[in-house]
Amino acid sequence: MPRFSTTAMALTLLCAPASHALAPPPSIDIEFDRRELADPDRLSALKSQIRDAARRVCREYVIGDLLRPYTLHDCIEATTAQAMDQLDALRAAHQAESTTPRSH
Repeated sequence: MPRFSTTAMALTLLCAPASHALAPPPSIDIEFDRRELADPDRLSALKSQIRDAARRVCREYVIGDLLRPYTLHDCIEATTAQAMDQLDALRAAHQAESTTPRSH
């Protein structure tokens, strides 16, 4: 079971690339305090920050794509879903950590 030694955490938002991509996809790190995982208002703000970051990273990624209107939407959806999966895994680990009795 992982233990969180500090309150600072980060998600790496990696642009979900199209299968024809030649260049490595851009990414953004989103830093947050692990206490945000337990506070509904702060968690909502973090999710909003993830969606905004997905838009930024995908705009950068599809800037020269001729099918940009379509690929941008798909990229944002896939990138946001990928980041939310990371967030869900971190929340589950945090909840397990907070419910596990500590041995002294």
